[in-house]
Amino acid sequence: LQLACLIELSGTGRLRSLVLIGDVDQSIYAFQGASPQGVYRLVADRGMRSVPLVENHRSSQLICDVAVHFCSRDRPDVAVGEHADFTAPPEIVFYDPALPTTATDQFLGRIAALGIDPMSTTVLARNNALVALLNNQAGRVGCASRP
Repeated sequence: LQLACLIELSGTGRLRSLVLIGDVDQSIYAFQGASPQGVYRLVADRGMRSVPLVENHRSSQLICDVAVHFCSRDRPDVAVGEHADFTAPPEIVFYDPALPTTATDQFLGRIAALGIDPMSTTVLARNNALVALLNNQAGRVGCASRP
């Protein structure tokens, strides 16, 4: 919807400037029709130039070196944040999908072994239903403070 609005505004010829910032490899709204191709088309139609953002401020270089294999880029980002030189290699945790909290338990055990404070960590999940399960809040109905 946002892209469609930008295309319409751009089509009026009255939009004097436009800046798009994002990572098309993280097209998390594909299920709603979002696509990188739409962004690329708008960029080409408006004659915009692309400025690649290649610094990663939150991951280690080891993570960046692995993550490049799961995106369209051919070179890994350069890790520049406080954890850039973290030496623990990336790991994949396999768990029974019927018991998602076992993934969280494995994660907590692993970070404890690495001496990392669990309060400084975050587990990301694909959807709100899984987040609710991981937080032991399945079946609860709630409303965000800023819906």
